[in-house]
Amino acid sequence: MKRCPQCNENLRDDAFYHNKATTTGLSSWCKECTKQKIGLYQKARSERIIIAGGKTCSRCKVWKPANKFYPHNRDGITSRCKDCTKDDARQILRDDPDDCHEKSHIYYEHNREHIREVARQRRARHSQECNERNRQHYATDADFADRCKKQSQEYRQKYPDKVKASVKNWNESHVDYVHQTNLRKYIAHREERIAYNRAYYPAHKDAIVANNRKWRHEHPDERKAQNHRRRCKKNESSEHFTVAQWRAMLTAFGYRCLRCGRTDSKLTPDHVIPIAFGGSNGIANIQPLCFSCNSSKQDTIADYRNPRMMQELLGS
Repeated sequence: MKRCPQCNENLRDDAFYHNKATTTGLSSWCKECTKQKIGLYQKARSERIIIAGGKTCSRCKVWKPANKFYPHNRDGITSRCKDCTKDDARQILRDDPDDCHEKSHIYYEHNREHIREVARQRRARHSQECNERNRQHYATDADFADRCKKQSQEYRQKYPDKVKASVKNWNESHVDYVHQTNLRKYIAHREERIAYNRAYYPAHKDAIVANNRKWRHEHPDERKAQNHRRRCKKNESSEHFTVAQWRAMLTAFGYRCLRCGRTDSKLTPDHVIPIAFGGSNGIANIQPLCFSCNSSKQDTIADYRNPRMMQELLGS
């Protein structure tokens, strides 16, 4: 048993820290009092550092601001500045690179998700800086460029479906950029592209025809819109309805022919004012009719639409 002079309590020997400098081999204060004293010291030191805005590095002995130190849970920042800490790490790596790589690999395997999440957050905060640095590194370092190409090729071979989905999503979200890029490439290499297409079509004619037939069968509305655009292009019409507008019109009129009222037949877009008479290909000049009614209407001007419903449709 021993009495702590700070709390004035008689405690067992295991309540004190070992200290060889004393006659009893134990520290004067108990563990709890010592922890409180250290905590107060660290708090006061942290407050002094905050007030001063920095401190002196324990290695280079130079006073530096707090942002030149790494964060630490004791007094808020580490005892060594960032430059000295990096120099120590580089020296350790030069002395024993194999051991450092092994330790790094073990740490990565045990903290994979945390490391990736931190990297994702950093890239999100500094996306432009990271992209610019990678571009410069790729353009100036041939070995780095070769490694990137090899890794990219291996990844595409290993995960082809992921790559296709990623490219598709990116293209859909950057339609204007992709269109402009493809247009510039076509203008710059027009003759080569024309020669390539002329040689490619005869060699793959059956596959191209089959794919086109399959697409027309799976996308009837898009095919109808394409046919109308083609016809109107010949007549120099500047306005064209979209597939979304056509589907909205079908929904508004209940998927029925506006002339005969049938709902069991395939509907086709009919021009209220025929194109031959100067009618446009915009949605304001379109009405859904079945094939029979569309054919019998021929080139007459007849509007079977409800004016109020058309105002709502055009207003939306």
